Amino acid sequence: MEYRAEYTNTKKTLAEFYKYTVCRLYKIIGIIVLVIAVLQMVGVIGGTLEIMNLSFSKKTLILLIIMGCAELLIGILLCKYHVIMGNTAMKQGIKNHGGIMPKTVLEMGDTIIMTEGKTKSQFKYEQISLVRETKNLFCLMLGKYIGIIVPKKNIVKGNEKEFGNWIKKKCNKAW
Repeated sequence: MEYRAEYTNTKKTLAEFYKYTVCRLYKIIGIIVLVIAVLQMVGVIGGTLEIMNLSFSKKTLILLIIMGCAELLIGILLCKYHVIMGNTAMKQGIKNHGGIMPKTVLEMGDTIIMTEGKTKSQFKYEQISLVRETKNLFCLMLGKYIGIIVPKKNIVKGNEKEFGNWIKKKCNKAW
């Protein structure tokens, strides 16, 4: 075993994981929807106040306002979807492990051995399709939606800089 990490997942850790892996596209779409909503609301306000040369019937105006509010809500939800995913994953983890979030132990040497509560899994480095490094995490993706979280501050054997260089060599094609 060359590296070891021990941690218990938190909502914050899971939200950061999802923010930089699974939910990146959702944020971009959310920002686009927010921009469209703001432009639409500016048009409605401008037309209503006769600042712009626009006029709307009462029904059209109400419809545009409702649509604009819905677009704002959808845009905000898409931008914050990683938080929702983190909370959902936390609840599911607690449910799956009898009411408590278990400690996760990662032992990384020739393979990755992950022990989460009573569950033990083994992975080969060839299974890692993508590695993302964030401020606080290394995210080792095993697919589009599944990954192994390695919190930098919880590497108990080795240190984060050495681990970063080591995992880059182990997963060269995944960077």
